[in-house]
Amino acid sequence: MKKTDGTAITLICFDLGGVLIRLGSSATFRSMAGVDARAASLLRDNFHRDQSDFSLLESYQLGHIDSTAYFATLRKELRLDLSLEELEARFVRECIAGDNAECVDLLGRLRPLIKLACFSNTCAAHWSYILKTFPWMSWFDLSMASHLEGHAKPQLQAFEAICRKGLVRPAECLFIDDREANIEGAAAMGMHTHLFRSAVELRAALQGLKIL
Repeated sequence: MKKTDGTAITLICFDLGGVLIRLGSSATFRSMAGVDARAASLLRDNFHRDQSDFSLLESYQLGHIDSTAYFATLRKELRLDLSLEELEARFVRECIAGDNAECVDLLGRLRPLIKLACFSNTCAAHWSYILKTFPWMSWFDLSMASHLEGHAKPQLQAFEAICRKGLVRPAECLFIDDREANIEGAAAMGMHTHLFRSAVELRAALQGLKIL
């Protein structure tokens, strides 16, 4: 847990994938990227703060291209014998395994105590599935996704958007994520941060901050 000054925390912003949502194996896409340099380039998913060159997947996650363009390009470039619908269904099914019940329980406990937000580096296909599948998404006072914001963590603009739309100063926000680069970006902005490893550690951190 990294802290800023003694300013009271009034907003908690959660990452989704790897925190509240269990990630799937992405077996088909990982296997393609592992043996094909072209696939690896198209499917690169490693945002950093000062990035200006984006992969096909990162462009999709930033909303620069829509679902039809993404899956059509992927199918053409990788010569996949799948319809666009089949490819999208596999992309969702293999990437999202379900929710993290322990973290969802924590979210429910926090709900009456403090304002809640989420910011996910995601894409239209995943976001649509998440909103339809997980009823606890309605518990957030503010839900943000990279493809709708046009920015991704750890870009500075993503953290600025959280504060602007959450109506908080950075020191009033606790940011929870499982990726160190995102944590470092939020900390540089002046946010309280927690690098997620388990629900047990998160609960202890929240108790330490006297939020739970």
